[in-house]
Amino acid sequence: MKKLGIMFGLGISLIFFIVNLAQADLVTNPGDIPGPQVVLDFSQFSGVNFSTAPVQVSEVPGYGVTLTGSFWYGDFSYNLGYLMHADPQNGYWSSPQHYVASGEVGSAVGTLLFKFDTVRVEAVGAVVNYDPYYGAPTMAVYDGGFNLLESYNLADYGVSTPGQENAGEFRGIARSTADIRYFSLTGGMEVLTNLTFTDAEPVPLPGAVWLVGTGLLGLVGWRRKLQS
Repeated sequence: MKKLGIMFGLGISLIFFIVNLAQADLVTNPGDIPGPQVVLDFSQFSGVNFSTAPVQVSEVPGYGVTLTGSFWYGDFSYNLGYLMHADPQNGYWSSPQHYVASGEVGSAVGTLLFKFDTVRVEAVGAVVNYDPYYGAPTMAVYDGGFNLLESYNLADYGVSTPGQENAGEFRGIARSTADIRYFSLTGGMEVLTNLTFTDAEPVPLPGAVWLVGTGLLGLVGWRRKLQS
């Protein structure tokens, strides 16, 4: 009977843990991104640019961050419902702000997909906004195999900045381990700046490369031994 009681207690604890894990919230404060932090403000871009090809967006040496999707980047004027739609609307972003924004030519909806080329990060977020007319985007993170780790629809964490210029709110995702390789916003007309992530673990070398390197070192040591 005592053993049954212990098992029942462990079962209740496990259920409580899973429920609380499922109810984890999106990060809404940049201070909740564990440090040391790397912040990309896209200040290396200016003017009006559009791309469907990968673009390197990291101005910090040693950190390769690649952006793919259909997106605009620079310091141009980007309407978030302002003047385009009377209601709802979230103002607009314009120079001197630097940012990236989703959308194709002739269509506002697009995808922003960031890949951390050189590190795996524990947490990532950005100052974001979107045009509510096109629906709220989904924010997600993926591992190195592009397996979904977590996702949140920003409609549940709404951003409301009617009529304001260069306004947004911080939204991000924090993990308990450094397993994030991709960060995305998709499904809406979204814009972001100040991409913030943890200065975390470097991406490990593939096993085959490691074995080859170890083998070469062994050969060098063996050769030196023969020569001595």
